[in-house]
Amino acid sequence: MHTEAVALALHDESARPRLARERGRLITGIADTFRELEKTEPIALSAQPEAIAETLLGVYLNRMVAELATGERLEKETSTIIEAILETFVHGHDGHGHRTPWNPFSVKKSLE
Repeated sequence: MHTEAVALALHDESARPRLARERGRLITGIADTFRELEKTEPIALSAQPEAIAETLLGVYLNRMVAELATGERLEKETSTIIEAILETFVHGHDGHGHRTPWNPFSVKKSLE
């Protein structure tokens, strides 16, 4: 989903159904990724994958709208918020049921 699509949907009512379909597709894809990670990585989710996906997508879309409104890049602020969301809802475990911190950047190699 691109910034232009968000801008279009804000001004064109006819674009909203297409944007809603795309949003649903993105949420499903993100949620499926979390389900796969639960199978392949030592992680546990403290919320439903769809709820986490919807929260992450909402933050991203809000960033795009804010960038359109201000003309400023907000990547650092958005990264901080996303990291806090992941720290809240995604936990590592040590194989013995104990929670441990989870580093999302350690997953990159297993997804490639």
